[in-house]
Amino acid sequence: MPYPGYSPANSPHLEAALLLDDALLEFSNNLEKNGFANPLTGQDELSQIMDYIKNTVLPKLKLWEYYVIDTEAEKKKFVQAWQSSKTVEVIEFVPKE
Repeated sequence: MPYPGYSPANSPHLEAALLLDDALLEFSNNLEKNGFANPLTGQDELSQIMDYIKNTVLPKLKLWEYYVIDTEAEKKKFVQAWQSSKTVEVIEFVPKE
């Protein structure tokens, strides 16, 4: 029986989320090492942490790279796949009455 959970191994679109989760977990485990009080004592400290995450943690992850594609290369792959297709599966849309 296959494992019913999701992971980057069976759902590659989750890789960026796991990377972010791991980075935030590592950051939170090292608050004092990064110069923050643990536990937090006020809103100002929380704002500083949010700025640190935004300006230090997130840029290192380069999450934008997960959402960028080479459009020319992908168009070529699409055209090649389309031209090599021998059968076409037609799915008929039947609106509900």
